[in-house]
Amino acid sequence: MLYKIILISIFITITNMLNTTPKIIKSYNLNPLEKIIKTDNQDTLIIFDIGNVILRRPDNFFNWVNADKSNIILKKYIFDRYKVYATQNKINPELSDTEKSIIWVNIKNKANKIITSQEILSLINKIQEKNIPVIALTLIDTGIQETKEDIEHDRINDLLKLGINFSKAFNINLLNLININNPDSKPIFKNGILFADKAPKGETLKLFLEKLNLNPKKIIFIDDSIEYINSVAKTSQELNINFIGIHYLIKETFYVNQNIELNNKQLDYFFKHQIWLNDETFLS
Repeated sequence: MLYKIILISIFITITNMLNTTPKIIKSYNLNPLEKIIKTDNQDTLIIFDIGNVILRRPDNFFNWVNADKSNIILKKYIFDRYKVYATQNKINPELSDTEKSIIWVNIKNKANKIITSQEILSLINKIQEKNIPVIALTLIDTGIQETKEDIEHDRINDLLKLGINFSKAFNINLLNLININNPDSKPIFKNGILFADKAPKGETLKLFLEKLNLNPKKIIFIDDSIEYINSVAKTSQELNINFIGIHYLIKETFYVNQNIELNNKQLDYFFKHQIWLNDETFLS
């Protein structure tokens, strides 16, 4: 009898492990998600990343084929150009780390942002019409930054302007999450968006699920970074939740060769006026 109980226990354990083995799909469109949600219900939690998934910056500077997602390359170019600008204008070419951070964040925030594709807007609407919980998860910082701007407020407004409102899933305006593993991080859930404040996305999602006592049977996560998909996949497996990750590669279709002359004009204008002008302004 004991032997049978042990065998049954082993069988159940193996079955659960197989059921929760993460599945990851690479795709340049959202057709896989559209197929999946046809049979899903309120036991599923769907999560979207924002940058390069829902929103993108269309200017040449943010889409170099050689820069890919590496902020290091873009930052180096910015501050190398600043030294040229400073020398030409006889100002101090040296910047502190704080000053560099402010410049980088302001350029990103002030650059024009558009929706990556119209299909994502209609798909989010379909998900919400089916009453499947859908939220967003981003690494973005929280609170008033050194730039004196409330970045999370700007990101919420960016989405609302496009007709995307993630607050429909949970009737919560603001939820503070305490991350004991990252005391410098202050993640929050605000207007349907999880702001990880640079903490791992999987770790932040776990805090959110535990805080609300949520136990979805399945999590579907759409992100342009395999690193972040793996982070959420690991958390899902730890919580015994089925996981499907969609590695959304649409950003690769927007790659362009760098226009150095254009980029230099944009940066020089920004250094002088603290305003980012889009490509069309200089090319028209």
